[in-house]
Amino acid sequence: MDGVFQSDEEAAGYVNKNNERLQPAATAGDLKFRDFNNDGKIDNSDLSDIGSPYPDLSAGLTITLNYAGFDFRTDLYGVFGADNFNNYRRNMVAGSNYNFLSGFQDQFWTGPGTSNSFPVLRKADPNGNFTKMSTFFLEKGSFVRANLMQLGYTVPNNFIRGIKNLRVFVSAQNLFTITNYSGLNPDVPWYSSITYSGMDNYQMPPVRTYMFGLNLSCNPKNEVMKRIIIYIFAAGLPLAGAVSCNLDQAPYGSSIVAGEFYKTDEQCNGATQVAYRYINYSSWWEILNWRYLAGEASSDNGWIGNTYQAHPTYDAAGHYFIDAGNDRNEAQWVNLYKSIGRFNSTMEGIGAAPIAEASKKQYIAELKFLRAWCYFDLVRNWGGVPLILKVLPPNEHPARNSVQEVYGQILKDLNEAAGVLPKKSVYPRGALPGFRGAALALMAKISLYMEDWAKAEGYAQTVISENDYDLEPQFSDLWQYTYRMGQESVFEIMNGSSQVPALPYNEFAVVLNSAGDGGWGYYSVTSDLENAYKSEGDSIRLQWTINRHGLPVAGDPNAPSFDGRPFPHRPIANPRGSAGSITFRSHSARPTAAPPSTIRSCVSQTCCSSTEACAMQQKYGPALNSLKRVRGRVLLETDMALTGWPLINAIRKERRLELAYEGDRLYDIRRWKDAAGAPVINSLFGPNGSFVKYNTETSTDPFETANTTEAQDKGAKYDPKIHALWPIPASQVLLSEGAVKQNPGYF
Repeated sequence: MDGVFQSDEEAAGYVNKNNERLQPAATAGDLKFRDFNNDGKIDNSDLSDIGSPYPDLSAGLTITLNYAGFDFRTDLYGVFGADNFNNYRRNMVAGSNYNFLSGFQDQFWTGPGTSNSFPVLRKADPNGNFTKMSTFFLEKGSFVRANLMQLGYTVPNNFIRGIKNLRVFVSAQNLFTITNYSGLNPDVPWYSSITYSGMDNYQMPPVRTYMFGLNLSCNPKNEVMKRIIIYIFAAGLPLAGAVSCNLDQAPYGSSIVAGEFYKTDEQCNGATQVAYRYINYSSWWEILNWRYLAGEASSDNGWIGNTYQAHPTYDAAGHYFIDAGNDRNEAQWVNLYKSIGRFNSTMEGIGAAPIAEASKKQYIAELKFLRAWCYFDLVRNWGGVPLILKVLPPNEHPARNSVQEVYGQILKDLNEAAGVLPKKSVYPRGALPGFRGAALALMAKISLYMEDWAKAEGYAQTVISENDYDLEPQFSDLWQYTYRMGQESVFEIMNGSSQVPALPYNEFAVVLNSAGDGGWGYYSVTSDLENAYKSEGDSIRLQWTINRHGLPVAGDPNAPSFDGRPFPHRPIANPRGSAGSITFRSHSARPTAAPPSTIRSCVSQTCCSSTEACAMQQKYGPALNSLKRVRGRVLLETDMALTGWPLINAIRKERRLELAYEGDRLYDIRRWKDAAGAPVINSLFGPNGSFVKYNTETSTDPFETANTTEAQDKGAKYDPKIHALWPIPASQVLLSEGAVKQNPGYF
């Protein structure tokens, strides 16, 4: 960036040779971005390599001095030439709810001449001061730190009877750091993802520690010395160093030696089971959040909701004015690659382990299934991505692979996993590994994205015909709080359980539930989705999928009237979640804790995959029979005379109703083509999209039309030339040193 606009006139005067504004949204106090390639516009082509997280020089210096019994030592450490990405600055935009460092707020622009380095602070950020990647976030991370300073004195021998080599000392660790870096700690640590090099992700300063200690040798028969030692410990002095008195006692305690891991089957099994948690990672906002923000709230199924709090980066995704600096988009990318890194390192450890070959193959098959799961999430969000299949050194930056290459690797992993993983029926009910059926079901789903209809049908039918899974007799069965590993569950992860695979906790019961009912009110349901259920007369799935204000909560006799008040956030209703039990399931007494599991794949999804694949091959009989099976469970009739596009559209609508809030809706409308060959999403979104027109011209829903804190024209900013994919996080493009290229249209 080239400074800060000091006036509206200066911002308006920043034009190209055709007198067109380079930054149309800029006003006084906004950052001025450079037209780096001088092409008369500011876009992705102006991105350039502007720094490196790797230092030009890392050095250490140890100084030791001795004089007349005194000794002095200092250890200094320095890093020079590295660039740090100060992520703390990205959260200075209003609404981020982060604290300021003391005095930091005084550096921002407040009027002409007050700053040419820091932009204005305000609630809206149309210029992208805090989201567009620029030199505003880069700082030199050079520093010199005193790791240790120690002063000691050695007392002459026999100064105290029976004591030899008595040395007392005082020391300080991390006594000072000399740096110009404005963050809390210029020594940015190494994270598990190679794309995180140089990222100061709110790194805390090192602890400054002062110590007093002594070293001595003593005669174990010296009663005086024994009493001295007892008095010292009774006084609770913070001793450091060693007391070597040989008091005929074995040393207490033990340690884990890292090199001894992956030596037993128990260790390898434990490492594999722990890996399952990284499908969702360790907290609601890391991976699970994007499932709903992108998969549902960026589609015609959901709103962002929660309009009593500011969340600009959520709105940017759901309303399609997202840029490459979006932190939610970045969190998903980074955490998926962190998960993949864990799977790769675990596979390498198990691969070299001295355990039975059969066990080794199963553990690696499970990890390949998990890796494939994460790569599928990556490719359907961002297109071609770097394929990382082993642990890489920190300075290696692989380029993006093509979409076809990524899908090819995913199917390779899944095919190998399916050949090794056991069937669900051979395991006891309490055992929870990845099953063969889970791998095949995911292969069927991926084949739909690849439009390989024959393979999608084949994989789906294999899952169904092996009789490991079946639809539950009642749709409501899936919503029981105690439902776990039932016949419809294909892949399921425990929440907050001592049993693995498990998530440490699942906060989505709170995230999705209405504010009036004790939640945060995110990702509330559109009336458009509610109307889709009503248009089919689908009262069963409607009442079990959506809670509407003032109506009874299905299955809960203690909730005759749902409190969906938004306080004052938007909509109609809040999703009950999915068959994956992300929100509260119905129960005779509604639980106050998260449900015991998250179903990530169920056989109803696989039936929908089979139905769609058959219809796209014009196998109308099998398609109709499969459609009838799913609809029959909720007492809906099926028109068995449907063929062609009427049948395809009926199947697509059925998939929406059966799988609402499974996190797939956006990706379905992206991949589906209409009769003219255009993506279905193009007709829903954009200024003239049918979903946009419904909300701005037709909807009479009182929650939506009266509460306009969230813009009513959601989706109007959708651009089919840009939004078929999400932006590669700009920080990752920069940290890759040019190896990873940005998706078209993003800056």
